[in-house]
Amino acid sequence: MTRLNPHHHPSLNRWRRVWRSSRPSALGLAFALAVVGPLMTMSLLLPLPLVLPAFGFWSLAFAGLMALLAWCRPRPRAADAVNAWDLAGAFTLIGCAAAILGEIEYMVEFVWPLTPKDEAHD
Repeated sequence: MTRLNPHHHPSLNRWRRVWRSSRPSALGLAFALAVVGPLMTMSLLLPLPLVLPAFGFWSLAFAGLMALLAWCRPRPRAADAVNAWDLAGAFTLIGCAAAILGEIEYMVEFVWPLTPKDEAHD
C-alpha cells in the first residue's frame, strides 16, 4: 500500500501557488502609490475641476515613460509576472478613464485664461 506524502499532494500544491500569487508584492504597492500619491497631491493643490484632467495627463505621460522603459530594456515574458508593458497599459487605461470623466473646459480656461478683449469677441 502506498502512502501519500502530504507535502506533494497536487491540490495542496495548487493552493500554495494560488496563495503565493495572491500575496501583495512590492510592485503592486509601488503601482498603488504611483496612482494614489499623485491623485491625492493634485486634489490638494489644484482646484477640484482640474484634478481629473491633470491626473489623466499625468497618467498618460507616465504610461509613455513606462512604455519607453519597457522598450529600452526588454525582458523575457513570463506568464505570471507583471512587467513594464503591463504597467504602461494600466496607466494608459487609468489616464483615458480620467480624461473621459474630466471636463476639459476647466483645463483650457486654467491654461489660457480669457482676457476682457477675448470675451468681447464671443
